[in-house]
Amino acid sequence: DPSALRPQDEAKWPRLAELIGLPEAELERIFRTKYTRSKAETAAVESSGLKLPRIGAASEPESQKGITNLMAELLTDGAGELPSQAFKKRVAEVNASLGFGASADRLSGSLGMLSANRSDAFELLRLAMAAPRFDADMFEQRRTQYIAGLNQADQQPVAVANRTLAATVFAGHPYAIETQGVREALKALTADDIKKRAKELLDRSGLIVAAVGDIGEADLARFLMSSAVKAFSASRTPCVSIA
Repeated sequence: DPSALRPQDEAKWPRLAELIGLPEAELERIFRTKYTRSKAETAAVESSGLKLPRIGAASEPESQKGITNLMAELLTDGAGELPSQAFKKRVAEVNASLGFGASADRLSGSLGMLSANRSDAFELLRLAMAAPRFDADMFEQRRTQYIAGLNQADQQPVAVANRTLAATVFAGHPYAIETQGVREALKALTADDIKKRAKELLDRSGLIVAAVGDIGEADLARFLMSSAVKAFSASRTPCVSIA
């Protein structure tokens, strides 16, 4: 998106073009071409999901790089009265798929279900978004997994090259750091930090809801009025797309 470009970064384009083997003129054309999806395309791409734009990993404090993805992972590691294994077992029992993640610019989640189990699946989504447990044992387990993943990435040439490229092209910008975070920052995080981050981000202001498949407007409206979406404070109404 050209509106996200910084003038001072243009000096780095020749080096970037050389690194990826692309003519500089073509790289400039790509960077300066703005593309807006049609409503039909948006519905297809964002099928059956929730998105909270502009609140992804790029908004993290320098001392907490990686907290957003870690928090998103923990949303399905227990919620309400169900600890991690019980929650995952319940998701399996209702034949649903439920997950959350974060990119640089957004926090997103997806829910897939059979029509017959819609109510149960929506209730699990509500619990994950409105009453995540963030149990200490799961926090330590997931944090250890993330740090181990970063250690493994240091041994993978492609991962090292991608990280180096991002650090070079986006030097001084939040995009310079991958969404998985930084080891030192992850080690310093506490469970309270995760809870605070969830409280900051799980807000329906700017929330985008898209649904595809065997669900009508009335059923989706009931979900929006009775689920986690209603539980969040908001300054404006979520954007809803049905296909």
